[in-house]
Amino acid sequence: MQLVDIVRKADETNELTVESRFIFILSKVMEASLKGSDSLRVDGFASFDIPEGDIMAKKIAVLVGSLRKESVNRKLALELQRLASDGLELEIVEIGNLQHYNQDFDANPPQEWVSFREKIKCSDGVLFVSPEYNRTIPGVLKNAIDVGSRPYGQGVWAGKPGGVMTSSPSGIGGAIANHHIRQALVFIDVPVMQQPEAYIADAFGIWNEDGTAVAETEKFLKSWIDAYESWVNKF
Repeated sequence: MQLVDIVRKADETNELTVESRFIFILSKVMEASLKGSDSLRVDGFASFDIPEGDIMAKKIAVLVGSLRKESVNRKLALELQRLASDGLELEIVEIGNLQHYNQDFDANPPQEWVSFREKIKCSDGVLFVSPEYNRTIPGVLKNAIDVGSRPYGQGVWAGKPGGVMTSSPSGIGGAIANHHIRQALVFIDVPVMQQPEAYIADAFGIWNEDGTAVAETEKFLKSWIDAYESWVNKF
């Protein structure tokens, strides 16, 4: 039986305490906030608006599969960060400092592993923005996935809604790497947004002089991150 049903039953038998009423209203506020609603009406109680800014943003960890200083994938991640609504809080989680995964270190893991795992664990979702290296996942990104998945049975990825975006100077937009990333995410139990897919082609030619994406690309990125927000809110 859900909390709402318990409270309603108590109300019908005149057993609804002040504390129960408070918990009931609080549960409905939380439900409305998670759904992105800006107002609330509860039967038997007054309706009221939820003040703007009080809805908690979902914290999204963003992993960039390229370490290059001028990486177009980092630029794409920054654009997603800029274009996301207030309902998402995107943070790029650095992975270049992660020591290669080695099971020998499971009992006494390096501090960078511990910090990385904690950041992923505390996030509400994960985004992967990556190039394609030799028709597959860049090693640095695969290592990050491995570090977060171990020790076996103690991984930090499971259940976190994910999104995958790849890019390439060529016309296929890193499509093979995109699906190799998805394949790994299936095993570590990350539910990945299926549509819209994101393969960014001609990745070096989509930028304005100020570093922002050209209008057509910006429009797509905005629609994609909004779709991802809707995906995250289902969990």
